[in-house]
Amino acid sequence: MEEDVFPHAAFDLIGNPSKGEFINRLRAERKHVAAQFHGLLTKEAVDRLCRVDAAIHESIRISDVGVTTFLQRVVSKPIDLSNGIQIPPRVPFVFPTQPIYIDPIYYENPLWFDEFRFSRKLEGTEEKNEGRENSGRRMNEGPCVYHL
Repeated sequence: MEEDVFPHAAFDLIGNPSKGEFINRLRAERKHVAAQFHGLLTKEAVDRLCRVDAAIHESIRISDVGVTTFLQRVVSKPIDLSNGIQIPPRVPFVFPTQPIYIDPIYYENPLWFDEFRFSRKLEGTEEKNEGRENSGRRMNEGPCVYHL
């Protein structure tokens, strides 16, 4: 499943009607971070690529990559559910996340690909992106305090 993330992100980039502006903003972020960290070869530098991170998160959210949680969980000890069912140890399971990802309670305009949905708050901007408001949900806790 993880191997599908980057092809989906590339597809979402290519299919984005405002891809020129989108790419320019990603380039501006890359140049800014590379200048600050003398390249992009450290974890700290890559962690500052908030727009790239946001675009990948948005692609996961809107595509079928995000239908279930990324990692399959395995029960380490018995879990008793409120309905009397017990999940025994070593049973793998996943959570359906797509219903949350497309619910307007959690995301404004949830069926619209908004490449910087998750970075605007981290960047310290609350701008609208082509008429779409920021959802306000933080996916990445990295510090992005620049305005490009």
